[in-house]
Amino acid sequence: MLRLSKIILLFCLLTFSSFSQVIEKIDFEGNKIFNLTEYLSWGNINKGTRYYEGIVDSVKQRIIKQLSSRGYFHTNFTESGYELSPDSQKVFLKFIIHEGNPTRINSIIFDEIDSLHHVIIENIFRFFQNEIFIPAEIERSISEILSHYENSGFPFVTVKISSVVFFEDSVSGLPFADILLKIIPERESRIDLIEIRGNTSTKD
Repeated sequence: MLRLSKIILLFCLLTFSSFSQVIEKIDFEGNKIFNLTEYLSWGNINKGTRYYEGIVDSVKQRIIKQLSSRGYFHTNFTESGYELSPDSQKVFLKFIIHEGNPTRINSIIFDEIDSLHHVIIENIFRFFQNEIFIPAEIERSISEILSHYENSGFPFVTVKISSVVFFEDSVSGLPFADILLKIIPERESRIDLIEIRGNTSTKD
């Protein structure tokens, strides 16, 4: 019984210790494009944040997501981890990051698009070539396509990104992407007949 009590007490002490640990310092090294404040914001972490198991991976995943939304799809962490203070109450986090270069759009290819809409859709995307691949901007342009088709009598059109092919330019070594868009319009929506039913005995 005494042995069991000691085990329970030790478990409680370890549990209390892990919950009371706070992050004292966070270091980011290797970053050249974005600053520490941005990384702390993207990682949703700061001095005083309580430490929990898996926090390092969570921070990395959040940062990778934010960088990808800005066109940095080839970022990687060359080193990451944590250290404890001598009393094990404070945690020091360290990240070494290689941001890489932003991916630029080489081409946007349209699959299954008819000649009637081809010119208009190409005009929507004409400024994207060689620009940084920002997914949100592509999505905004897709919304423009949907509006165009809706105004043309195709309210149920489907636009999807079939594939994104990443590659490095053979000369510069910089990352590029080819984006394949597939546009699937349903048949034209048209009102063929309007029928009014009601009281037929009145002339109004």
